[in-house]
Parts: sequence; C-alpha cells; structure tokens
Amino acid sequence: MEKEIWLACFGGFSYFTLELIYNGDSHWISFVFGSICFEIVGKIRLLNLNILIKCLLCGLFITVFEFFMGVIFNLILNWNIWNYSMFFLNISGQICLYFSLIWIILSFPAIKLHQALSQAINKTQECKKCSSKPKALSYKTKQIQ
Repeated sequence: MEKEIWLACFGGFSYFTLELIYNGDSHWISFVFGSICFEIVGKIRLLNLNILIKCLLCGLFITVFEFFMGVIFNLILNWNIWNYSMFFLNISGQICLYFSLIWIILSFPAIKLHQALSQAINKTQECKKCSSKPKALSYKTKQIQ
C-alpha cells in the first residue's frame, strides 16, 4: 500500500509539473488526475503485451478518463480547467486527437518510469526488512550464549 501511495504521488506531481511547464498554470485536480493515471499505467505495464499495445491502452484509458473528468469538472461544475475546442477532432472541448496522441507517446516513458520506481521501492523495502532481521537475530544469539 505504501508503494502505491508513493507511485501515485509521483504521478500526480509529474503531471502537475508537466502542465505547469506546458500551460504556465495548473489545477489541484490535475494532481489527482495524474495520480490515478500513473497507477493505471502501472497496472497496464504488468500485462503480458507488446509495449506498443501497452502504450495504446494507456493512451486510450487516459483519453477516456480525461473525457469523464472534463464532463464532470468542466461542463457540469463549470470549473473550466481545460478546453480543447480549438483543437482539431475534439469532443465537447474535453478531449481531442492531438492530446490523445500525446498521451500515447508519453505512455512509453511513464511505463518505464513506473517500472524503475517500482523496482527501487521494492529494493528499499527489502533492505528495510533485511536490516531489521539481523539485529533481532544477533540479539537472540547474544542471549543464548
């Protein structure tokens, strides 16, 4: 559970930061959006599929999720966080072909980052477990002698 929280926070922070760089501003909901998407990327990463298919699935998920988030936050709640109506092939200004392709392309580094971070967190957790066992073991050994 701790691992998933760290990964989700990394995904949220990364998306929030990318949006700041690209747009010059962002919204707190972008952190939530990025967190959820990065976790789903991690689940898709584990599938036994070609990397291109994984990227397409990630891009499709992110696009569909972005559409539903846009309907809720932009159209129903009128938060006006983003508007893609000026882009070619957009749907209600909430998703467009351009950003769907961007999500597919960004899925590749996201998959690789998720893998590397997961491995690093696993190693850290293993080291914590290993370092605590010898201390307890050596303590018991001293008592027996």
